[in-house]
Amino acid sequence: MNCIKCGQPLDAGVAFCGNCGTPIAQASVPVQGVTQANPAIVAPVAPQVNQVPQPPTPPQPIAQTDANTMTQVLNNQPAQQNSNINFGNPVVGAVGGNNLTPAYATATPGAQKGEKRAIIALIFGILGIPASLIPILGLAFGITGLVLSTTVISKYKHTVTILAIIFSSLSILTAIGLWVYAIQHDPALHKTTTSSTISSPSSNPSSYSSASLTPIDTPCYSVKIDSGLSNSTPTGCNFDAASPSQEYTVDSQNIAGMTDASISANGPSALQAAANAIGAKITSEGNGKFSGSTAYIGYMQKTNSNVNGEIAAVYHPTANGDNLFIVAHFMDSTQKADFGPLEATWVWK
Repeated sequence: MNCIKCGQPLDAGVAFCGNCGTPIAQASVPVQGVTQANPAIVAPVAPQVNQVPQPPTPPQPIAQTDANTMTQVLNNQPAQQNSNINFGNPVVGAVGGNNLTPAYATATPGAQKGEKRAIIALIFGILGIPASLIPILGLAFGITGLVLSTTVISKYKHTVTILAIIFSSLSILTAIGLWVYAIQHDPALHKTTTSSTISSPSSNPSSYSSASLTPIDTPCYSVKIDSGLSNSTPTGCNFDAASPSQEYTVDSQNIAGMTDASISANGPSALQAAANAIGAKITSEGNGKFSGSTAYIGYMQKTNSNVNGEIAAVYHPTANGDNLFIVAHFMDSTQKADFGPLEATWVWK
């Protein structure tokens, strides 16, 4: 008997062709007690492999088949399940299919976008620190970097993102710190517009006893100062009287074109020069009055000491031609210095 598909000779009773695998239909065996009058009623049933009455004949050697027959057999074999393909190959089984690239090795578009934002945020944070020399610029850089880094931290948790947050925060803190420092040390921001907050609170002559005052007379003015000071003899309209705890000074100048209106323009530079001479800083300044004359008055504090003082640039034309007077009173004390008897007893000539 031969296979109906490939023509391979077959042994009697085999269920499948050993060459191509085609099922072989066997002639039905007559069943006792069953009438064979109508053969179409009983259809032949292909016997199962485990029901073959006799062992199959050993397959023919492969050498007896040609190349076409081998290809035919392989093409007719049932396809293996994926589970059999992956079995014993954990890399393929874990990843799926024949793609050996792990799923975590390829960055998703979201992760790539987060990485770029984190790098940009880090650049803003680093640049924000030197940019804080201009506080508004450093603050802008720091806030931009902080916003970018905090928006990507949930998608791109990486060292770059953490560094971006740190540097951006430092930029913001540095900018704020420098801004506060600039405000505290900018004289223009500490000016006052009324003389009541600048002029000496002790300008009432009745609050001083004439017995404790020493008179000084010059071509420009006469005045009385505290007794006990080492009173130098006035030089023209200038004098300097001092003790271990306090000092009075007056320096007169003749500046062409000086007017009441120009004292505000010349006063700040005069006060700053005086502050620099003693290593002090101006704590407040503004327009005011000294003994009835137009003045620009300020308070200053010497660095790392209790020395403080009140100083005024006063405009008043005098008979000898002097018109600008730098008047100062300094004290080495926690008590605030003021002009006191100097202004209270001052008389212009």
